[in-house]
Amino acid sequence: YTIHLSDYSSKWFWSHLPNCIEMFMIYVVSLSGALAIFNAVPAFYLDGQHMLDAFLEFIIGQSGHRVSASLISNFSFVVQLFSTVLIAINVLNAFVSVCVMYK
Repeated sequence: YTIHLSDYSSKWFWSHLPNCIEMFMIYVVSLSGALAIFNAVPAFYLDGQHMLDAFLEFIIGQSGHRVSASLISNFSFVVQLFSTVLIAINVLNAFVSVCVMYK
């Protein structure tokens, strides 16, 4: 007995539906993860700003040292400013790269 296999593939849409659903779910999970990581960056108007403040208060509270609130606020401001500038530079770099690519 001999078995012959062909390269037959169905031309109907629903035969590709499981692969399409799987790829869509991979994209959704990837996008959600990227947004969660981006939102945790300690930049202005992102949740990372509040996470940084809470982390600094926790660390300084654990150390037992008395540190003024203005010093914590100033340090937090500098970190947030640095992160915001890095994000702005990254977005500007991406914009320039896209403009140069399609020129």
